[in-house]
Amino acid sequence: ALIILPSRNCCYNVIESLIKFSNLKQQENRKKFDSQFYEESFATEFKPSDFQYLFSGNNHDLFYIGVKFTRKSIKFYSSFNQSDIILASPLGLKGFLESNLKKKEQEEFLSSIEILVIDQANTIQFQNWSNISYLLPFINKKLSTQPKDLDFSRVRMWAINDSYKKLRQNLVFCKFLTP
Repeated sequence: ALIILPSRNCCYNVIESLIKFSNLKQQENRKKFDSQFYEESFATEFKPSDFQYLFSGNNHDLFYIGVKFTRKSIKFYSSFNQSDIILASPLGLKGFLESNLKKKEQEEFLSSIEILVIDQANTIQFQNWSNISYLLPFINKKLSTQPKDLDFSRVRMWAINDSYKKLRQNLVFCKFLTP
């Protein structure tokens, strides 16, 4: 799954919910994650609640992180090809792709996205929607070569039959209708 979020604070909240839901106690690289994503700061109390939610904590919009689940643990900062969930900002993922565009294996992780979640699309639209427009052609793009570290046990039959674009689930959450 690929989850696109507007800020690190939102990413931190999603990760906290995943940990609570999964009930996994063992967490690899948790201290590094907390130091980069958690910040105890508060937005002005005179602002509306949605403003306080968006701008409290670490509200930087340049990040990407891979998360891998095992039976007993959750691993932060796993490589994207090995990750079960990728959480990123549009700007962070765009920057990652642009810096690694010459290395074709860097975009392999986007070829097998089964669920795409764009959370708080209205906030991302205020930031810069062109970053989302840049990312979408890379998602579920057919690979020209076989990946080096491909785990065939994770390949689905519908992916082999070239139906992955038709079966990806897109979930876009927004507070208002927008083209």
